[in-house]
Amino acid sequence: MKEPPSCHYCTYDGRDFPCRTHDKIDLRKVVRHFLLEFEANYGQNPDKELAKKNEWASECLYELEYSSPELTFLSVLELVAQIKTREQAAFVGAGSLENIIAKNGDQFIDRIEEHARKSPRFRYVLTGVWPQGQQDSPVWVRVEKARKGSPTIDETDQLPEF
Repeated sequence: MKEPPSCHYCTYDGRDFPCRTHDKIDLRKVVRHFLLEFEANYGQNPDKELAKKNEWASECLYELEYSSPELTFLSVLELVAQIKTREQAAFVGAGSLENIIAKNGDQFIDRIEEHARKSPRFRYVLTGVWPQGQQDSPVWVRVEKARKGSPTIDETDQLPEF
């Protein structure tokens, strides 16, 4: 897997490269800690200390969005695999996935369509994406078609299987 960007958060809170395992970025680890932080901030039992301990993962994903669209897309796939709640699905759809489509839609639309065809859960997360002023673009037309027929995040709390 590609190396992570050389970002200023890699010594986050005194820990060198918390995103790495065996000197390579570990997207599963980043996503796991991102979801821990998300739940600690927005879940049923808020825990500011746990959120603070894991906030490096949000910073890592944010940095990836600006420096590595490919790793961002891979992190979205890992997020879709690990999410457990509708709120998490909405956050992923309206966050990283929406940003990929808005910034690099032409580059990723084929893969987005493929994952939407194969995965009801990916299609469900895709319903949380807004057009960001691109509703008449060819990419957005394809996004709409790819998510068609899926229950939306607004309609159901139940996460579809893969």
